[in-house]
Amino acid sequence: MLHHVKAFSPAFWADPRNDTVKGFGAMILVLACWVGFAVSLRAIGPSQLTPCDIALIRFGVPGVFLLFLLPSHWKSLRRVDLVAAGMVAIGGGLPFFLIAALGGQATSAAHVSAIVAGTMPVSVAFISNRLNRNLSKASWVALGIITTAVVCLSVPPHHMTHTGRFFEGVIFLLVASFLWGVYAVGLKRLAAQPATAAMVVTWPSLLLLLVAISCGAVKSHVLSSSLSALSPFLIVQGLGVGLLSTFAYAFAVRNLGASRCANIGALAPAVSAVVAVPILDEALTIPVLMGVPLIVLGVILANKGENR
Repeated sequence: MLHHVKAFSPAFWADPRNDTVKGFGAMILVLACWVGFAVSLRAIGPSQLTPCDIALIRFGVPGVFLLFLLPSHWKSLRRVDLVAAGMVAIGGGLPFFLIAALGGQATSAAHVSAIVAGTMPVSVAFISNRLNRNLSKASWVALGIITTAVVCLSVPPHHMTHTGRFFEGVIFLLVASFLWGVYAVGLKRLAAQPATAAMVVTWPSLLLLLVAISCGAVKSHVLSSSLSALSPFLIVQGLGVGLLSTFAYAFAVRNLGASRCANIGALAPAVSAVVAVPILDEALTIPVLMGVPLIVLGVILANKGENR
């Protein structure tokens, strides 16, 4: 009990000897946010909220918070590379979110997490290859395993009557994964602090949404929805994905290293598949049971190949 009390004391957080423990704690929080992202996208369907409503929450909550950090990050924001900023804004912003949401509504939480996050190394490899970057043999093996996993996950559940919609969902998720790869490459080129990168992702998406809503191009039910209907998305998408995951991941990488964090993050598809069973009443089908472990293995091998 005394050990747990010490974990909440200022001395614990100031002591560099506890950096590893703090890093693992931050990465567990990040993992929870990533799992929440996949599960919440699937939860849009039963609610009265639309993907644009959830996007408004996703970018609105951090958008307001980041305004308070603008004075201290204004100089770095003005110095960002415009091409890299465009890659980050498109790959991690509104286009990515809406396409991932369309894919999630037609598949499952396990598919969202496995395909979007799991196949991102393939997307990055493709983009990097276009930039004349050579890949190691270990990376090619990892990409082969991930591709095999996608084939498994592309098999529709036996209970699904409209298989065409399922295949469309898988395609949407693959497109979202490619955009996430664009985001990852752009983020590396941007070389900005987490808050600055968050501003680049958040504000263009929020501005585009507000213009679309004000012009009547899309309808919003946020103001007419109850707090009980909004609160899960406010917590998971607005606070969790929009704010906590961004800063917690940067903190975890600083204390654990990028490779170890990437390996922990690779567990997100497996955790999402398990969590979705009691929350969304999703079934662990044979394709999911085959594909998700392959995705986890492939991502871990890809991370090892990347760091050799």
